[in-house]
Amino acid sequence: MKTTLITLLFASASLGAAWAQAPGTAKTVTIHHVKKGQEPQKVMSALEKDFPGSIVQDMSAIPGSLYGQEWSVTEAKPTGNQDNLQYYQVNASSKGMKYTAVYDQDGNLISSRRVLKDTPLPIEAMKNVATQFPDWKVIGNKEKFTIHKDHDKVAYKVEIQKGQEIKKVFLDENGRITRVVKNNRIRI
Repeated sequence: MKTTLITLLFASASLGAAWAQAPGTAKTVTIHHVKKGQEPQKVMSALEKDFPGSIVQDMSAIPGSLYGQEWSVTEAKPTGNQDNLQYYQVNASSKGMKYTAVYDQDGNLISSRRVLKDTPLPIEAMKNVATQFPDWKVIGNKEKFTIHKDHDKVAYKVEIQKGQEIKKVFLDENGRITRVVKNNRIRI
């Protein structure tokens, strides 16, 4: 069974090498940072259509063999191996929202993740938090959309505070509480 470890560190001026996590095997492939001005036009046009007004933070070209696989990234010296670059991971943002999207070389959206900060959450979600945590104050929230070709997922995170104690409450798309994490950060 493959292990799950996804740690993506994309440095703007360096290349990364990824090792596939198959039992007893390791494969080195190259992940290329796409320089400003060298972004594929089809991907940039699709990004503007899918996420209007967003600002690209960075873009990386990833081999098709890595998409959908469980893998980890370790920075290494450039190998010169160009692999078959088929997908582009784009990190972008706009006011109050951050995006991560994967496009194919023709600009088709393969998957995306959108995170909205401090946006009104559904009534059912807020009602469940208020019922489960009376006397707690909501101090922040995020709404996360994950979209894939065959399914979509929505989840919520609400930060609450009572005195000096802070908790993060995670909810599913129906507003049901799925887990609660105590936050060690103290707000004054």
